[in-house]
Amino acid sequence: VDLGIIFLRNGARVEYLQVSSDDPPPSPTATPTEKDEDKDKPTKSKNEIDGAGDAISCQGMSCTVKREFVSQLLANPAVLAGQGNARPYARDDLKGFRLSRVKKGTVPSMLGLKSGDVITGINGQPLDSLDGAMKLYARLRNASHLTVDLTRNRSGERQELRLDISIL
Repeated sequence: VDLGIIFLRNGARVEYLQVSSDDPPPSPTATPTEKDEDKDKPTKSKNEIDGAGDAISCQGMSCTVKREFVSQLLANPAVLAGQGNARPYARDDLKGFRLSRVKKGTVPSMLGLKSGDVITGINGQPLDSLDGAMKLYARLRNASHLTVDLTRNRSGERQELRLDISIL
């Protein structure tokens, strides 16, 4: 009750009853709801795997990834299926796996990889066939450090890059 006005809360709205006075009532005000409070929180990309933002930290081409997150991915590799594509690539003396459909918020994107990048090797081992990729996968599941060699072709120029990933 305030100066002849009774305020009532009706869901997210504040309504009033005027008891006496010829003055016009104050305009109703809405109280913040949970939806309003969620607007201030950063939005997660629809492509982001739960926990990826907390598990992956990069500065340039040097990244750290939490082991628990890697274990989560290895336990359910189907989760990675929507993260982009990697297809065998062999053209102009370049062999490896070419990435495509790397979208914002995906694990490859968080690691600094882009569509069009060709991964040519991991930990010094060439990545030039599907059989080779499967052998490397089996050997590297328990690795604490990965070095990913890749080639990025931008504006007709080929850049040789190295991504260092520490798994902690």
